[in-house]
Order: sequence, then C-alpha cells, then structure tokens
Amino acid sequence: MKKLLMYGTNTLISILLVLGIFILIIAFSADNHKRYDLTEEKRFTLDDKSIKIAKSLGQDLNITVFYNKGSGFKEKAEMLLKQYEIQSKKIVVKYYDSNTHIVQAREMGLTDPDTIVLKSGLRKELLTSTDEETFSNAILKVTQAGQATIGFVLGHGEKKTEGNEADSYSAVVESMKKENYKIVPINLSGENAIPSETNLIVIAGPKVPFAESEIQKLKKFVEGGGALMVMLEPSKTEDDEKLLKFLSEYGIEMPNKVIIDTLGLQFLGNPFVVLGAMGLYGNSPIVKDFNLNSSFLLTRPVEPSKTQPDGVKWEPLLKTMPAPKSYARSLSEFQKEVSEKDVVYKQGSDTPGPFNVGAVATIPVKTQPEATPAAGGEKKSKDARMVVFGNVNFATNAYVATQGNRNLFLNCISWLAQNDNLISIRKADTKFSPLTLDEKQKGIIFQTCVLLMPLMIILAGVFMLWRKR
Repeated sequence: MKKLLMYGTNTLISILLVLGIFILIIAFSADNHKRYDLTEEKRFTLDDKSIKIAKSLGQDLNITVFYNKGSGFKEKAEMLLKQYEIQSKKIVVKYYDSNTHIVQAREMGLTDPDTIVLKSGLRKELLTSTDEETFSNAILKVTQAGQATIGFVLGHGEKKTEGNEADSYSAVVESMKKENYKIVPINLSGENAIPSETNLIVIAGPKVPFAESEIQKLKKFVEGGGALMVMLEPSKTEDDEKLLKFLSEYGIEMPNKVIIDTLGLQFLGNPFVVLGAMGLYGNSPIVKDFNLNSSFLLTRPVEPSKTQPDGVKWEPLLKTMPAPKSYARSLSEFQKEVSEKDVVYKQGSDTPGPFNVGAVATIPVKTQPEATPAAGGEKKSKDARMVVFGNVNFATNAYVATQGNRNLFLNCISWLAQNDNLISIRKADTKFSPLTLDEKQKGIIFQTCVLLMPLMIILAGVFMLWRKR
C-alpha cells in the first residue's frame, strides 16, 4: 500500500512539474513572441515599414472585421492582423459575422460583407483587401494628423507623373499616393506658383533652363522651410546655369560629366550604370540601414562646394568606388567613345573617383514656414531639407522596380516630408513561384508515393500477420 501511495505521489509530482513547465513556457512566449518565415519573399512577416507604423501609433486603432461565413476572409484577415497586434497594444480587433450583425454592418456603411473597418478618432477607412501594403497605408490615412502635399515641377521637359511610358514617374507616384501623399503639378511661371500647403517640391530632369523668377520662387520656398528634391542627369545640350548656381548657393556642385563605374561593367555589362551596394551608402537616416542594391544609368557627380555656406550640412547618400574603379569623363569625350568595352581610365584627362551619386542637406530656415505641418502630426524641423541626385532615370517606370530603387526614392520622400517613421525597406511584390518538375522527378514522386509507400504498408501488414500465426 505504501509503495502504491509513493508511486501515486511521484506520478502527481511529475504531472505538476510538467504542467508548471508548460505554464512557464506559455507565459514566456506571450511576452517574447517569435516566429520564423521561411518563404523567399517573407510573405507571412510584416515588412519594416508596417512594423514602424504599428509601433509609432500614438492613439488607439479600432479594427472591426466583418466577414461572410465560409468565404475565408476572416482567416486571411486574422493571419494578417495578429502580426500587427504583436507590434502594438494600441490595436484592438473585433470580428463580426456580417449575416448576424446586420445593424453594425449598416452603421459602418458596408457595401461588401467581407470588409475591414479601421477607426481612429473621427477618421474611418474601409478595406476589402487583406494585402499588407494596403492595410498599412490605411492606418496612415486614419492616424496621420495631415496629408503632406508634394509638388512636381512641370514646364521644362521634366519627367511626367502620369502615363505608362518607360520614362514616366507614374509607378513611383502611385506608390507615393498609397503612402498618403497628395501629388500636385507645379508651374513656377504662374503668379501663385507654389500653393501654401506644399511641403515638398520635386524637380525631375528638366531639359529647358529655369527663368530667374522661377529660381527666386524656389529660393524663397527653401528658405521658408520647404523641402526640395532635385534630380539632374548629364546634359548633352545646354546646361541650366541658373539652377546649378542656385544649388551652389547651398554648397553643392554638379559638374557636367558622366560617371563610369567598373562595377556596372562587371555585373551588368554596362560601364555607364553606377551600382549602389552595401558599404557605399552614407550615414544619412535615408540609407543608414539600407541593405539593397540600387542602379543609376547615366549619372553626373554631386560634389560639395569648396566653401560651404554657414549652417548648411551636407551628407553623401551614395558614393562610387575610388579610381580607377570609377572616374568621370566630359560629355564631349564620352560621346567620342566607339564601344562601351573600349572605355578605360585615362589618367590626366579623366576625373578620378570616388564621387557622390546623391547627397542630402539641412539648411537653416531664414523665415517661418507657412506650409502645413508634416503629415503624421510631427513638429517641423527648424531646418529645411534638400536631396540632390545626379541621376533621374532610377525612379522612372523602366528602372524603379530594379533592386532597391523604389525604396531609395520613397525613403528620400519620407525624409524630406519629415515622415522619418516611413523610412524603411518595403516588402517586394509576391512572386508566383510554381513548382516545375522534369519527367525524371515526376517519375520518382509517382513511384515513391503511388507504388513504394503503399507496398511497404502492405508488406508490414503481412509481416505482422505472419508473426501472430
């Protein structure tokens, strides 16, 4: 009896110990959540941008998921929303069956039984998609205090913001709109050329020189706290001396030469493509944690002036390798080259590298800005911000999807608009990855699953029957 009691006590203690271990594991995992995503595109993991948006929430975000039972929408939404809930305790999620909660669905203004409703304060956004990018951008719309306005300068042959042409900026403009930016055209020749709500102006590859009156409007905008992004490429015709002089007043020079990069020749077979890679990016917040390659076809150097204006601080975004791996050549010499493979470094005539492909600046504000605050309710910096690139092609439809070009451009926009929480590595589009098998592989799978495994089960059954007899 004593032995039985002792065995029973030991069993009870063992059970309690196992239960205690399980309870400790569950409690630890609740506060230390960790999951592993083995898919190539990390399709079951939030990207850097979404995580930053969730963690930066300053107020409660109420999410109501209405679903049609059996449609699978609830399961998809739940899989996505759980990832956001892990990142922020300010996210509150409820699930309602649209067929049994008709009153609530009507109050929310639903037109589709499978809908996600986001509410923060008085703002509301309805979604019928469980796409991560769409959801994160919807969070911005309901939580940001204002919408940043970005003006693209037109009238000098700049890149278009509409149309499907290869040299248009329409794809990256759509990405900007999704991140809650308002895009407007700006004609600097007009009387009220720059609307008062404009936060940022983009000049993308002008081909016709600016008038002096237009330069003065840009100068007033920058010195009033506005942000500016200028992208110029090597000019085969007349260079815009007024625009270049305007940039030099803020400590930047852009010699009219083309950069030749041996990395471009090595990896892409084209020495006129400058490659951005790890170790070549600067320390600016735009590229501090940037781990993607970028590429720039036909690029001119962006260099600091010998004498820098008081208070202006420049930082390189991306540098090329030193000579002879990179060097710059005048446009007249560049056009004389017969073949790309014939391009070799000419000591004495070529300008040795390294060169800046892009640079950022902070400029002291001389007058109080009249523009609206940065989107997201963040207080505006006392300094104006400027980004300059010696390339305009990297953000066109033809090249924006190449490696990290899209992320680099959008990070520049986020920094200029003072939405630093949006500086991130955004998730690439999910690829369709079919499993393709050759005839030999198909044969192996057929023989293993259809013939070998059933045969092994049959043989195991015959063996067990034989042993019993």
